[in-house]
Amino acid sequence: MSSRLHWRWAAALRGAVPLPAVATLCQLSFSQPQTASPSLPCSRPRPPAACEGFGRIWAWAGPQPPQEGISAVLEAVRPATASVFVVEADRDANGSLQLEDLCEQDVVFVGSGFTHDAGRFFVTCAHLFEGRWGMAKSRPLVLRFGDGSWALAELWGSCVQADVAVLRMLPPASSVSNMKPRPALTMSVQEPLPKQGEHVVVYGASQHGFEGVGLSGLVSQPRQAFRGLTEEMSTHFIQLALPTLPGMSGSPVVDTRGGVIGMVAKKFEEHGLAVPAARVGSVAACLEAGFAWRPPTLGLELQLGGSLIEPTVVVLALRPKSAAEAAGVRAGDEVLAVQGSPVASVLDVRSALLDLGDVRVAGASTESQRVEVSLRLRRAGKELRVVVDAPRAAPATHDTARNLSQS
Repeated sequence: MSSRLHWRWAAALRGAVPLPAVATLCQLSFSQPQTASPSLPCSRPRPPAACEGFGRIWAWAGPQPPQEGISAVLEAVRPATASVFVVEADRDANGSLQLEDLCEQDVVFVGSGFTHDAGRFFVTCAHLFEGRWGMAKSRPLVLRFGDGSWALAELWGSCVQADVAVLRMLPPASSVSNMKPRPALTMSVQEPLPKQGEHVVVYGASQHGFEGVGLSGLVSQPRQAFRGLTEEMSTHFIQLALPTLPGMSGSPVVDTRGGVIGMVAKKFEEHGLAVPAARVGSVAACLEAGFAWRPPTLGLELQLGGSLIEPTVVVLALRPKSAAEAAGVRAGDEVLAVQGSPVASVLDVRSALLDLGDVRVAGASTESQRVEVSLRLRRAGKELRVVVDAPRAAPATHDTARNLSQS
């Protein structure tokens, strides 16, 4: 297996750009040697003058939580996290595949994940199944948990744009039917972003290690974007100051109380990047209910305008007969806010639209096919509000959901 991993970051504005989405290949390398990180300051004497500058670099981190606290969090998280394997061998002809039927050569490791919703479901990254979607959809998936136990699951739903996939845990064989319920981690759709410098813990699998690994570090930036990659991103990431190993995509990022604040999704240079828990939890809840996550499509082509100190998002063009055109949006308009949230970049707009992907209608078993999107615009120096009655985007090729045939 190559030591250099490639992840495809698809252009994700889903109709906010009138041209077809163009998949962009972004090389994220894990082949560079890792240098040892210095220890954070503790009760030892202040370093000599020759090390004074070095000491100041790390002084902002402050005191670390007690080691026993980190160990306790890892101990609690470990049984709920697992390595994810795709079954490559065609051994499920009669639809009754069991773990006893498989050997190591039958499966391939693809990443990590964690149990959710009282242990009934399992959350991970959708990009784990790139190149193996057919196998993931047609055969059970194998999970090996941090406590050494094994389980089978099925792909229940996925949203490629949000990079979230949900697996449903399958009942064990009758020989082990008395197994205890699987522990699950807590993840709130209202979870606020962590603070810069907050201590976090990650537990997950690695590409070549058989056992899971636990890591602790800091939130270096709770809302990060990257120059030159904005057009390929659909969310701001939580940037982590801790080693991120190949195979850790899907690992939970938890705070010192054990609550999930994000899910590891990518690595850029030396930084682990996590999707915020509010986004992961919202998409997962929709998929668990059997619905596809479908954000609205406005039919806009946007570009960054303004200045360095006052950036704006400018409407470059509109798709003919689009929802935005029908609502009165014009080329040259500046987009100031989406659904009441201020925006200062194309990524801000894309992320705000992606947040509107929940198709569930409150109190009903149906889904909404359209959504009203409020835009605050500036035109010729005057502000105005426009409500766009926008259709929902069609599911992507590898998006899956129980009700997709009705979408």
